[in-house]
Amino acid sequence: MISVTDAYRVLRERRDADHESSTTAAVDAFTAIALGMSTGEHQGPPELYATFAIAQQEALEGMAALGAQLGDADNSAVPDLDEAGRLGGLLCEVLVQHAETSSDPSRRLAVLNAAAHAGRIRDLLA
Repeated sequence: MISVTDAYRVLRERRDADHESSTTAAVDAFTAIALGMSTGEHQGPPELYATFAIAQQEALEGMAALGAQLGDADNSAVPDLDEAGRLGGLLCEVLVQHAETSSDPSRRLAVLNAAAHAGRIRDLLA
């Protein structure tokens, strides 16, 4: 399982790469957020339960918009919410950038939907 910090680094490195490579990094970023937030729901402070739950749901919906689903991975650490929020922001930027260059209208819409979920994660954790 990739950590939120590592997912940020990889996505930043691949933001200008080919569409397939950056989409893979985007799915990994959503996965890191989803798994980290799931761990946060169980091990984090109770007063942040709703935050963890909503961010996890946004990450899962972002993955679905990209045609991916969460596998059987494990994440044993609650991520830093500021780092997860920064990752959501970068994820949003990268996905919007790729949507702008997509020639397939249905793919463009799917990527923009994923970007919207990433933006909500960024906003929620700001």
